[in-house]
Amino acid sequence: MSAIAKRETKEVAGASQPLMRGWDLLIYAMLLGGLVVALPRAEGGAGEAILIATLAGAFAFWYGYVGGVRKVWMRGTAWAAAFLTVEAGLWLSLVLLDPIDLGLFVWVGVGMLVHVCSLNVRWSIVVAAIFGGGIALQQVLLRSERDASVFVSILLNSVIIVFLSYLFFNFRRRNEEQRRLIHELEETRAELAVAEREAGTLAERHRLARDIHDTLAQGFTSIVMLLEAADAELGTNAVKARAHIDRARKTARDNLTEARSLVWALRSERLLGSSLDDALESLVGEFRSETLVHAEFVVAGDPRPMPAASEECLLRVTQEALANVRKHAGASRVTVTLSYLDDQVALDIRDDGVGFVPASLAGTQQFGGGVGLHAMLERVQEQGGTRRIESGRGEGTAISVQLPLPTTVSGDSPVVVEAS
Repeated sequence: MSAIAKRETKEVAGASQPLMRGWDLLIYAMLLGGLVVALPRAEGGAGEAILIATLAGAFAFWYGYVGGVRKVWMRGTAWAAAFLTVEAGLWLSLVLLDPIDLGLFVWVGVGMLVHVCSLNVRWSIVVAAIFGGGIALQQVLLRSERDASVFVSILLNSVIIVFLSYLFFNFRRRNEEQRRLIHELEETRAELAVAEREAGTLAERHRLARDIHDTLAQGFTSIVMLLEAADAELGTNAVKARAHIDRARKTARDNLTEARSLVWALRSERLLGSSLDDALESLVGEFRSETLVHAEFVVAGDPRPMPAASEECLLRVTQEALANVRKHAGASRVTVTLSYLDDQVALDIRDDGVGFVPASLAGTQQFGGGVGLHAMLERVQEQGGTRRIESGRGEGTAISVQLPLPTTVSGDSPVVVEAS
């Protein structure tokens, strides 16, 4: 349980303590006041005074320790009945020995409300009967004349006892309910914390898988293709073979840098110390030199700053798109266009390759195929943007991505458009 929840539980559990302490002090004060008044007036002399003092002490012990500290009445119905029987017997003895008609010892009996009546309201009827019966018995034994008003007062006092018992019961019930709710809240907090940790772990694994695919896997693909090209040229053209090996070495070094950035959760090395335009131009230039495909990068509009996450997204989308062109398209021309519009930035990657049917990749789990396009889509969605793919057999492929600029980013769920 957290420190906050422990503190809340203590606060609720202790909410009734000031009231109960005040009530207890009132009971003890009336008990002491009753002794001060009754002892000098004891009709039986010193012996009766000692008996009254003993009964008062016993009642204080039973009420304060057995009922307040040990709380034996909470152990079950039989314990509650036994506790109330002893407490009522001690109180009734004090009432009958009290030389004062309706003295303070009578009102000490309201202390019986504090304990068993908090179990349920039915106990209040028992306490009311004991309280009313004790007063009636005192009046019958001490009064020579029977005054009807006294018995009306007894009835009224019994009703008050039931009402006070009802208040005690509801007060304790509300505190118990609050304690239960806080306990449930803490359990819910713990469950949510576990769920958040699991969700965070899954999200991080997914992010790592996506980043590895968009960086390291594509880099390794380029290295393999360059080394295969170098192997093909070894026996006939050593210069070309050496050039392929040099490019493979450079790609391997770039991959190492990306791996380090990935480990430390940094931005792409291409974006460190350079603009998005420069990073994309460099990426397209490397693609052109490695594949000998005519590739160009075009910037439209006035470049404007955007969130680092948006720049990272556009760079990764371009990497994925060019990797797919290299592996699958068989294209002779590729154009990458970055357009700065009034309220958004648009990225278009077009090639004249063999094309494909976007719908045919639905559900594809081949790494580097549908998974790469799906990772691209997720990146765009996370930035509140849209992606559109236009392609067909023999018609080339066009991938268009639009991301909102900072002034238009909203918390609404992005609309993702797919077109064949």
